[in-house]
Amino acid sequence: MLTESLYSGTVKDPEKRHSFLGTMAGECDRLNRLVERVLYFVRFGEDALVFFKRTTEVKALLDETVKLFFDSSSGHRADVDYAVEVSAGLPEIEVDDNAIQQVVLNLLDNALKYGHTDDSDVKPSINLTATIVDRRHRFMTRSRKWIRVSVTDNGPGINPAERRKIFRPYFRASSSLNANVSGVGLGLALCRHIVRSHDGWMAADNNSTGGAVFSIYLPHPS
Repeated sequence: MLTESLYSGTVKDPEKRHSFLGTMAGECDRLNRLVERVLYFVRFGEDALVFFKRTTEVKALLDETVKLFFDSSSGHRADVDYAVEVSAGLPEIEVDDNAIQQVVLNLLDNALKYGHTDDSDVKPSINLTATIVDRRHRFMTRSRKWIRVSVTDNGPGINPAERRKIFRPYFRASSSLNANVSGVGLGLALCRHIVRSHDGWMAADNNSTGGAVFSIYLPHPS
């Protein structure tokens, strides 16, 4: 509609023309990101994902990801409280920044879709945090430093019986089925594959105050 208005010459006011062009540019960027996500799903299904790693500043990557999400229409679909806490001094790491960005965008989108309750008086909220932690990946491994990026919501949380299955391809939690949320169950499986390809790992848990917590652990370069 905006394109047709500009093309037909019906919009004469320079400020309106500039505003229309800004909206069109934003929607083109959003469509481009949607296409990229679809291509990731296709390549993941064909086992054909290729990663191009480069030195990336974690804070800059997350700041850009948050801006992309908030600027997109999906970031404004509901009246949601957002909080972003990125620790100062996070190091540069070798990652495919576009791939890691897709992971964080997927987690934010999931938190927006699933992170709500039936109580209309409770306002949905999403928290994104990034910090350095020292912990073991597995019981028999040494403790080491990781860069942990977590997305927390205040929804119903994860069914304990489903927690071990949640990263499996095509698995969909009962909460998503009950809420009639569209999807095929590939998002988290793709996220885990990307993170594992960066020598990292993912974890899903319930927050002590309610809601789900999905965390990405990427190796600290030290």
